Amino acid sequence: MPIEWRDKLSVGEPTIDADHKMLIKMINDFEAQANIDFTRQLLSDTLKSLLEYGKAHFAREEMLQVRMGYLYHDSHRQEHRRLIRDIEAFARTYMTDASLELTQAVKMHILHFLRDWLINHIIDQDLKMKPFVMRQR
Repeated sequence: MPIEWRDKLSVGEPTIDADHKMLIKMINDFEAQANIDFTRQLLSDTLKSLLEYGKAHFAREEMLQVRMGYLYHDSHRQEHRRLIRDIEAFARTYMTDASLELTQAVKMHILHFLRDWLINHIIDQDLKMKPFVMRQR
């Protein structure tokens, strides 16, 4: 089931919200394609794209935090580094073992991981920025 953007996920900053929407789209596109043809190439391309876009998004978010004097910038930056390490480790697990069969259970595990990776971060971390963003307006 695709992730749906809801206004309650908005941090109130258009660039960051647009980034979050793009990350959701990337995960949803992966799910739709994986339901048709779940391949290592699809998985590799998706993880690579998520890493690249995620790193760029994190940089934009961190610059915003510094600009607005976000009190939890350092811990948030550390959380970003952990998320990158997590997805890199996840990619190594699934991309280096050619004997690992890409079953329905594996696909569901990957989707669960990606959804949690994004949505939990938005809800648990990024939404804490909203009051700071609103004060800037």
